Amino acid sequence: MIFAKKIGPWFCRSGRTLWKTTTFGLTDMKWFYREENSPFVFRCVGTAFLVGGILFAIIVSVSLVGPGSFFAMREADAFLKEKYPDAGGAMKLSGIKQTDDATRVKIIYRYGGRSGVLRAEWDGNG
Repeated sequence: MIFAKKIGPWFCRSGRTLWKTTTFGLTDMKWFYREENSPFVFRCVGTAFLVGGILFAIIVSVSLVGPGSFFAMREADAFLKEKYPDAGGAMKLSGIKQTDDATRVKIIYRYGGRSGVLRAEWDGNG
């Protein structure tokens, strides 16, 4: 997105070269890799990647700090490590939403030689 005038034409040239080498020079993709349109296309693609990355970061951060199975599993992990500090075995956690808004989650755990079910309820405080 930032270096579209430099990267766009380079990408087009390398794409054409790669296409020619993989098809043994039998076909040409000049109509697909147009260097005059590449800065605009790369700005659009870069903006789409930027917006997608921001949305992904928001979704991941909300799932780690708000209601949901990821947040509940993180809290269950901390709880189990505190409750059973001597259990050095493998740990397996799986979260199942019990409500549509994910404020209640059931965590099934296997921690060391112990297993069980934890129930988590989010009250709105992070």
